Amino acid sequence: MGAKIAKDYLLKLRKECLADDVYDAILSHRFSKGVNPVTTEAKILQDADALDALGAIGLYRTIAHSVEHNKNMETSIEHFYQKLFLLPNRMHFKITKKMAKERIKIMRMYVKEIERERQNIANVRKELLN
Repeated sequence: MGAKIAKDYLLKLRKECLADDVYDAILSHRFSKGVNPVTTEAKILQDADALDALGAIGLYRTIAHSVEHNKNMETSIEHFYQKLFLLPNRMHFKITKKMAKERIKIMRMYVKEIERERQNIANVRKELLN
């Protein structure tokens, strides 16, 4: 909807030369939409959007979203494996791929520590019940 509104607005302003490129950029900026960007600008926007989901800030956003939507820890961890950890390989440029891989390291350490702590809790619980 936003892509169409932007395109119509640009056409109204007689900016036909920008209308299709802006439409493409908005339409394809989210990986989850499954729309492959055509223009360089759209690829930049898609990579920038993905980078926002990664690293320490990405962790904060994921946790905040999980809390806001009453998602449990397991569901949140699944999100890391099903989407976030896949993003670096979907980047369009060397620099954004490199940045994404660096940010993923932080997220992998976090998830690994959660899994380690959960296992420790399970082991203590089991020992206490025996």
